[in-house]
Amino acid sequence: MEQASENLDNLEEEVFPLLKLPSIGMENALSIMTPLELIELSSLSVRSKTTVKNFFRIKPKFETHLNIIDGAHIRISKNYQDWFLKKINKPGIEEERRFMNNEMNELTKAFEYIKEVLGCDFKSVRIDLDKSPTENRRLIDWLRSQQPSFDTIAVEGNYLNYDDDVKYLMENLKVTGEFIPVKLRHADDFRLEIPNNLRVLQVEHSGFIKFEQFMKLDCEQIVFFQSPLTSQEIHRFLKSWMACESHLNLKALQVSIVHPDVIDAVNGVPHEEVEIDDNIQEVFRRYAFFHLQTRGFNITRSDGKIATACVLQSRDKSRLYLVLH
Repeated sequence: MEQASENLDNLEEEVFPLLKLPSIGMENALSIMTPLELIELSSLSVRSKTTVKNFFRIKPKFETHLNIIDGAHIRISKNYQDWFLKKINKPGIEEERRFMNNEMNELTKAFEYIKEVLGCDFKSVRIDLDKSPTENRRLIDWLRSQQPSFDTIAVEGNYLNYDDDVKYLMENLKVTGEFIPVKLRHADDFRLEIPNNLRVLQVEHSGFIKFEQFMKLDCEQIVFFQSPLTSQEIHRFLKSWMACESHLNLKALQVSIVHPDVIDAVNGVPHEEVEIDDNIQEVFRRYAFFHLQTRGFNITRSDGKIATACVLQSRDKSRLYLVLH
């Protein structure tokens, strides 16, 4: 780990009195330090490392995120504030510590050290398969050895076909909350098993998810861009949902298809045209569904649950939004 930033240059001289403070005073002092300062403090001695680890012993105080992308970094978050560990080339940036010489080697060391000192698993990992195409399997194996499951996994790769690597990733790492494939090319016959009980499934190039697989998904929020679904299949989905035959845990859906007549799919099921008031707009915004529609359709499930749907149409494309409330 490189020399600490200027505001911690004299930290070694201050470690002794800090460690002699009463437990309440020491906890108060540690509580006002940033995670980067705490990491730097932990590196000064065995005793300081033990002190910081004990501070985090009861429960994690930060969220940690690993990003293996162009400009790989570790992000540490708390209360909408972020701190970064990354390789930087510009001197004088106080918010970020110059942390990595050999980027990937140092990143893996930092990952292991932060897990130990901050006492928490990493919440998310984002992997750009273009970064080191020949090293993807080795990277996945290393991640599995450190932490076999993540709340959120995002994977991207725009230059080559990574079908086998994506399958290998999903076979060896477990995602429990959000799965986000981004800008992935895939073969026409590509198929991928998608875990059930996800909080969010967001797929940019979702052409490989055909209707049969879509109907088996069990996710709270589904977002498909460039979906191969047809308006007839959307109609079948709506009828199935209304009959409590599929997607029982679904809370929000956004799907874009290349058929301009999705509005007919909604009109083809029992519905009530409604004004989309501020309360419903807030529900749409909660799922990051932003649009200017003021009219929509309420559809009712057989168990009494109500969803509001709206359709944005262009000449050759439709986008369906649906939220439960």
